[in-house]
Amino acid sequence: MRKATRWLLASLVLLSCSVPSGAPRPRDRTLLTGEQILATHASTLFDAIQQLRPEFLRSRGASSIESRGADIPRVFVDNIEMGDVQFLKLVNPQEVAEVQRISAEEATTRWGTGYVGGALVVTTHSGAARRGD
Repeated sequence: MRKATRWLLASLVLLSCSVPSGAPRPRDRTLLTGEQILATHASTLFDAIQQLRPEFLRSRGASSIESRGADIPRVFVDNIEMGDVQFLKLVNPQEVAEVQRISAEEATTRWGTGYVGGALVVTTHSGAARRGD
């Protein structure tokens, strides 16, 4: 009887911890889709990101006395560096396919030094079409 109870309890625990195959996957906290951005009804991409993931726009804190401003995320639009997060105030959210937050470590690997604040990679609908997405 004890063996059967243990087996039943173990089965229930395993079933309750499993994710059904049709269940949605957890969202990627480093990615914003065009649909999510449009749902904010924001007038600029900066405002949309401020509503959805304000941590994308924040500095990670001073990394040294000499590198003022270097700790702010850099913005790339269709793989062209455009500047800091203030540039996002010029971007129309309707043109955006996705925004991905890149960590400082990954940004340094991709583009070299000078990205201690990481980067925001904006892909527009025309950029996504060129990539074949």
